[in-house]
Amino acid sequence: MFDSEEKTKYFARMQALIKMGIENKNILQFDEVFYQKMSHTYFCGLPVSMDIKYLNPSMRIKKCYERSLSMFLCFDDAILVRGDTKELEFKNGKEYAGHGWIEIGEYAYDPTSLCKYQKDIYYEIYCPTNVQKTNKEDYLIDNREFYEDIKNTTLEDFLKGGRKRFDLLIIIPWILLEANKSQNEDFKRELSQYLISVDYDEKQISRELKMALEKENH
Repeated sequence: MFDSEEKTKYFARMQALIKMGIENKNILQFDEVFYQKMSHTYFCGLPVSMDIKYLNPSMRIKKCYERSLSMFLCFDDAILVRGDTKELEFKNGKEYAGHGWIEIGEYAYDPTSLCKYQKDIYYEIYCPTNVQKTNKEDYLIDNREFYEDIKNTTLEDFLKGGRKRFDLLIIIPWILLEANKSQNEDFKRELSQYLISVDYDEKQISRELKMALEKENH
């Protein structure tokens, strides 16, 4: 167990550093240009931009690993980073202190706070340990097939006859439930536009899947 005074001091210092970083513009929220750059990469049947922007991971331990990976796949010059942060160690214990983010140039991009930080500020705030960094070249050694599949996926792959059409049946019903619970009208609008763009109709796609399976079995 951590000493309560040590924990209190850490979070007080953390909040002060974040406040200073925001005031000095060393910490900035992801802007629309950044989201736009992620809007044409698709992960699990959804544009990465929509997942990062609207599907809040704050209550899902380790979700940051998946979200940072999907961000990493959007940028050729990104570095995928894993490390144990002091914040999560104090909140959840050492076994749940793992966090994932990406780095591009002089900035660290955090998929949970949805902010980019000057790297030295980020490391000063979160005090990461056991840090492991993976560049694109190293990632491709064991993951080339997966990477190329993601990079070659386009919107047309989700249209009728597309190779990933049926992936929509896995993810979209859950996303619709999330949207119905959300008060964010931008989320609902962007999701609606995406569903129109892929001609989403759950019953129709289910019929298409049934026909494809019948054809395959004959």
